[in-house]
Formats: sequence, C-alpha cells, structure tokens
Amino acid sequence: MTPVSTKGFFKCSCEPEGDHFTVEPSSFTYGTKIMPTVDGGLYTCWILNGKEYIIRSGFTETFQFDIILDASRNKEGCLEFCCDSKCKQYTFLYDIEPIDCEDCILSNNRMKPTEIIRNDAEESIGNISITMIIDIFNQTKNISIPPPEYPRYSYYIPGIEIKTPNNQQFLKNDDKKLIIEGSAVDGDPDDEIRVCFSIDGILQYCFYVPNATYFSESVDFNKCYLCSLEEGPNHNISIFAKDFVGQKSNEVVLNFSYMFNPPQLTISKFPLTNYKRNIDKSIHVEGNVIDRDGLGKVNVTISIDDIMIDFREINIENISEHLFQFDVKFTSNMTESYHNLLISAVDERGKQSNQFKRIFYYEFNRPYLDIYTSDKQKIIGIRKFAVSGSVSDDDGQGSLVIIYSLDNNDQTELISVQLVNNSPFIFDESINLTESIQAGIHSLELFVVDDNNKESTHRFLSFTYLLHSKPRHKKLIRSAAYLSSALRYISK
Repeated sequence: MTPVSTKGFFKCSCEPEGDHFTVEPSSFTYGTKIMPTVDGGLYTCWILNGKEYIIRSGFTETFQFDIILDASRNKEGCLEFCCDSKCKQYTFLYDIEPIDCEDCILSNNRMKPTEIIRNDAEESIGNISITMIIDIFNQTKNISIPPPEYPRYSYYIPGIEIKTPNNQQFLKNDDKKLIIEGSAVDGDPDDEIRVCFSIDGILQYCFYVPNATYFSESVDFNKCYLCSLEEGPNHNISIFAKDFVGQKSNEVVLNFSYMFNPPQLTISKFPLTNYKRNIDKSIHVEGNVIDRDGLGKVNVTISIDDIMIDFREINIENISEHLFQFDVKFTSNMTESYHNLLISAVDERGKQSNQFKRIFYYEFNRPYLDIYTSDKQKIIGIRKFAVSGSVSDDDGQGSLVIIYSLDNNDQTELISVQLVNNSPFIFDESINLTESIQAGIHSLELFVVDDNNKESTHRFLSFTYLLHSKPRHKKLIRSAAYLSSALRYISK
C-alpha cells in the first residue's frame, strides 16, 4: 500500500437567515492538496484542531491542509460535520490507483447535500467544525490537518464600559430593576454590537446597541430566568459585548445581593389597654400579613409575657393581603398587673416580620355590697342592730368578708361568705351593741373585702338609740296623778 496525496474541495454553505447548514463535497484529485471552501454568513468556523477562522459574509475563504488517502484499493470515506457539538457523519466513495501521476482522477465520489439542524439559531450561528475520517481496512482514523498560519481577515476586538453601580441589593418581587448602563465600541465599521450578560455564569440574553453610543437596558429580576435564583449576598452579573463576527470584548463583573422578603404585618383592630377579670373574656385582634415572595407559608403568633398563646398558619398564594384574627382567652392564673402583648409573623425561610407590641392592664374586680336595712332607724332599749343585704363579685368566685365599724371605732368582721358561680350572697345579721352605748345618734360603716384585698364601696347608716323608754312612762303617770290630786284639792 502506497500512501499518496490527493486534493479535493468541500463546500460549507452557512445561511444567515435560516436554521440549517448544507455540506457539499466535490471530487478528489490524485496527487495534490485538498482546499476546503467555506461560503456564507458572519460565522466562525473551526477546522479539525479547533483553531478559529473568521468567515465574512459575501466572501469565500480558502484554507489549505494535507490529507493522506490509502491508494491500495477502492474505499469508502467518511466526513464528519459538527455544529455546536451535534455531529453527523456522511460517507463518500473514492477510488485511487496506486500510481504517481498528476492527471489521475478520484472516481465514484458521491455524497448527497445534507441538512444539519442547529441547536440554537440565535447563539450558535457559525460554530462549525469539520473532521475527515478515512476507513482503512475496517479501521477508523482521524486525519490530522494542520491549519494555515494566519487567517485571511482580522478584526478589531470590541470594548465595553459599564456605569452601573456595584454591590446593589435586590428583593424578590420588588419593583427595583438592574439598569445596565454604558457604551460599547468597535473599531470595525458596523451599525450594531450585541451586549450580553450572564448571572452567576449562566447566560441570560443579548441585546443590540449602536456602535460607540450610550445605552441603558433594564433587567427585571422577576423574569422567569431568575425564578431559581437563591438568596444570598454573593451573586454576580457579567457584562460583555460581541461584534458582528463574534469576537468578545472584555467582561465587566458586578456583584449584587438577592434577598427574599420578610412578611409585613399590619394590625387593623387593636386590643384594649385595660381588661377586667371575668368581664372581658378574651383579647380580640384583627390584621393582615403580606409576603412579597408570593408563595409559601407564614405563621402569625400572639404571645403574652413571652409565652405563645395562639398562632395562625397562613398559606401565601400571592402578594396581596392575607387576613387573620385572634380571640385569646385569659387564663385562670392571669395576675392583676401590666402585661406585654406581642404579635409577630415568620415565613417558611425564617424571615421575621415587624412586631406589634401593646401593654395592657389586667384588673381584678372589686366586690359589691348592697344594704337592704333602712337608714335613720330608732332603737329603744334593744342592744342589737339588725342589718341585711347582699354581696357579689364579678370575679365570679372566692371568699368575701363583710366588715363594719360603729361610730368610727375598730373594724369588726360581721360575716365571711363563699361565692360560687358568680351568684350573689344574701345575708341577714345582727350587730351586738355594747352596754356602754349612749343614747343618741350613732353611725355604722359597712364594706366588703375579697380574697384579693379588693374593697367594695363603703356604705353608711345612722340610727338613734334610746336607753330608758319604760321609766319615762312611769314618771308621766305619776305626774298625771299629782296633777289630778291638785285639781281636786282646788275644787274644794
């Protein structure tokens, strides 16, 4: 088997407006070099070893390389055509006689034109590689084809300058947008330059700007390409320009933070500042919560003196208001004092809302004393004073002590009672009057004390005490007898 040199032509047509490329190989001629011809748009081609050549629309670029074909017998060859890592192989036949002559023709060379569909029409135009593979004795070999030393054309590399501030902060679903501001310059005369940007290394999109002209592009952080962006302070956006032949400018890298939103708490119906035991049964609160993240869960809690009393789990379905309300019952061991009320919300990521705080006073009730006994009575010679009435307490239950004081003297317990189920207690008692009590007008003070040392309103009675009603009656009889005797004596 004698290796011989051959030559031939491959034609690669790149269509600027279409979604495909076509490949047309031509005949192989014995004894010379193969000259591949690539026609068409503003695309970049790679020949075998990945060296880049720039192909300009409207021109034909010719590159020279060597290929060795086995001339031992008729064989079938293979052309591999790749576009964006999607490759297809096409076969052709050749027939080479093992003789050294300039006019030998490679016969039976045929391959139908073939369409190759691109993966992405926008970003993949012109990324082409061509590889020749020759099957020799049922073995496949890659043929090394050196590139030319220099491309036919060279172009200026574009430059970009960005005025956008660094280290900006963005919140999910807020109205703030990233404004890419600056200018892109290319030394080659062309109307437009593509400016592209990537976020955390992932290309987002490109937009066209005039050459050497100030531009401003608004980037909405709520578009779908950022739906999976994680919360954090260490994100970056890389901005660069590409010219009409695909050359890339310097990259400008800006850092930014992207944060999720905490819930926003609003109270529309406020709790009171004072509550009375057993009269005010509960604390009523109404409000709403907003989470601008748009989806998730929020727990709204209400606490008294740092003890959580109740909570509401709210499913967040949008960025609108989500209503809630509380009716928190007072515990039986609630003390009479000032207490701290706290309402807050936290979402599923642990983001804490603003807090609503209110100080309220929880008050026990004073007992109530009602006196049925008439005021300003006269008591003649009896050493007891009857008093009747009722006692009650809005606290509902507990012990009560009725206390009296006669003529502002020492306070004395009249009776102790036990209230049950918030029912009033009716009493009918007598106060013992001492032997030293003097005739005349006396005062009586009565009030009730409960087991929380709460006093009722003080009630006052007065009465007149008469010591000698019977002796005064006998004296009048004697006076009447004396008067009768005197009258009889005068009449005589």
